[in-house]
Amino acid sequence: VDFLNDTLELEVTAGELADEVALSRRQLERLFNRYLGKSPMAYRRELQLWRARDLLLSTPMSITQIAMASGFSSASHMTAKFKEMFAMTPKDYRLRHGG
Repeated sequence: VDFLNDTLELEVTAGELADEVALSRRQLERLFNRYLGKSPMAYRRELQLWRARDLLLSTPMSITQIAMASGFSSASHMTAKFKEMFAMTPKDYRLRHGG
């Protein structure tokens, strides 16, 4: 989990994560599912979205800058995933929550 937090802005695959913690990819997936109820990559995506949310509320960074700082390939990709998780766009979230 620390490795995921420390590398959110980088492209990290499930295989690279498994190598980092010296487990097979399947072992890692089983452990994440058992203890966190989701795959490592789903957990990573949630971490990215929470970081994006925090940056929306605490910085004047643009949506594009936040997307890059949170590890998304584009602002549109982040916006789509953000809307799935928070039921509104990053722009609307920032306006509604006073960021």
